Amino acid sequence: MPSALNIRMRDDWQGIEQRAALEARHSFILLFTLAVFSALGTAAVDRFVLSSEAIRSFLVEAVSLCLYGAVAVWFALRRRGERWRVAGLTYAYLLAVMALVDFLSKRGLSDTFVDSGLVDDPILYTGLLMGFYSLPFVWLVRRYPTEACSIGLYLHRPLRWIGAGLLCAAILSGHFLFTGLMSRAVQLHPQPLPYLVWTFFYEFAVQSFSEELFFRGLVFNYLINTRRQSLWLAAIISAILNLFIYLVKGGWVENPILVLGIVFYALMTSVIGSVLYYMSGSVIPGWISNAAFGVFTVFR
Repeated sequence: MPSALNIRMRDDWQGIEQRAALEARHSFILLFTLAVFSALGTAAVDRFVLSSEAIRSFLVEAVSLCLYGAVAVWFALRRRGERWRVAGLTYAYLLAVMALVDFLSKRGLSDTFVDSGLVDDPILYTGLLMGFYSLPFVWLVRRYPTEACSIGLYLHRPLRWIGAGLLCAAILSGHFLFTGLMSRAVQLHPQPLPYLVWTFFYEFAVQSFSEELFFRGLVFNYLINTRRQSLWLAAIISAILNLFIYLVKGGWVENPILVLGIVFYALMTSVIGSVLYYMSGSVIPGWISNAAFGVFTVFR
């Protein structure tokens, strides 16, 4: 006859399993909803905000990149009472950084730097301020190392994995260069230093970092470790969700060749990031690969 202790332990274990399953479902709903919301929000901004490039850029960042970073912080601290306060302050800080950069560098523009012919404007050196974007995540690693590690913010054997990220970026960049030159879609030429500086900090400090943190550190991580999906299925799902943010940008419908290139390279950078995360347990190699490739494409 089972003892009261055994019955109590079994009931407690069942309760733990039920709570874990409920948390897993809530996590899936949160991550999927956020990915779709970001894509739809970006589409709405791109379609209806036509007067100012600074405002358009800031609103897109508010519903995507800055939100990705804040949600990653919340997710890392989800079992701590201060999660909402820390995530809220992180979101406000990221918004403040991007608002300042967009105001200083894009004020008065109605189009991108390239289309406006301002790629050599010294005001683009204000992009250096995006280096401050990473400060909340540096703080998270120092203050909550275990929680930061759970979303891939750590790196074991850094030289090996940074080298792997750079190698992947070089291979993908080589493919981009070869196919672009062969199809005459790319004419390789250097860009002015102000534009390179702005792009470098945007890619490394903001865009690629936020995307890798959310789509690899959260979405792919969840699919692999919580839902126990296979590597390739999890990589493809996270890559497709990541792709949404690129497909909604205006103008791609009129240029099918452009959209095919966007789809291919966005999927490839995402899948490479997933494989690197799977092998290293860190978002850092994928971030390096994604950002380095993004900077290289500026030379087209």
